[in-house]
Amino acid sequence: MNNIVERAGDTGAVASAKLEVVVIHTGTKRTLAALRAAGRLARGLNASLHLIVPHIVPYPAPLEQPPVRASFMERRFRTMAEEVAVDTKVDVWLCRDWETILPERLKTSSVIVIGAGPRRWWWPSKEHRLAAALERQGHHVVLA
Repeated sequence: MNNIVERAGDTGAVASAKLEVVVIHTGTKRTLAALRAAGRLARGLNASLHLIVPHIVPYPAPLEQPPVRASFMERRFRTMAEEVAVDTKVDVWLCRDWETILPERLKTSSVIVIGAGPRRWWWPSKEHRLAAALERQGHHVVLA
């Protein structure tokens, strides 16, 4: 079942697009929980998964040459994503901080799943701040 999108102004022209559920890496255990939740959501919607791993490269190192190779990280997260029985695309994004790269590269109005632990303090965690920032940009965020 593909989602059908009708464009305003087209006379009967219909374009089909497959829904994509985005999972953002926030830590190994949290990302596994988010992948499982997103897998259930994607199966119900006949959507694909897109696991995004923002790989922070410290400033002394060149952005193109991180301390840990992106290909190694991609293989690591691909094996993690195989646990979910849904077509999953894995991308490692090299960046200095997640706050600048995510707004630049995410599609508008994306469905995003973020693994977050329970709120234990009155101030928001990194994951809750990320979710709030993405919601302000118009994305649909689910905390798992």
